[in-house]
Amino acid sequence: MLNGSPTGKIESNRCLRQGDPLSPYLFVLATEFWSISMDIALAFGVISPLKRSSPLLVSHLLFTDDMFVLCKGDIKSAEGLNEMLQKLELNAGLTVNKSKCKVYFSKGGMNQEVSQLLGVPVGCCQ
Repeated sequence: MLNGSPTGKIESNRCLRQGDPLSPYLFVLATEFWSISMDIALAFGVISPLKRSSPLLVSHLLFTDDMFVLCKGDIKSAEGLNEMLQKLELNAGLTVNKSKCKVYFSKGGMNQEVSQLLGVPVGCCQ
């Protein structure tokens, strides 16, 4: 074997651990994947956006390791969101801790079926 010549596939035997210097950069790449996926899902109607009087469409906000998704509280959007979360887990290895999540509905829009589909309890605004 000569130096610098290809030898085949390199198999990794360890995962990236929290505290690894590359961890924040890889997390940013994964959240960028989520953000682009969310934009595509809205463009193709997989997720229905909230109706607003403003032309500015805000579908999601990301801050450090928190995610805030804004969409209609219907079954179609919940199924699309669930599918996207499964893809995020499959592609990036990131899972949502559903015990720390809540789903909120606007006035009169509470849908228990959506909450059950997402596996997330309904939050209460006081």
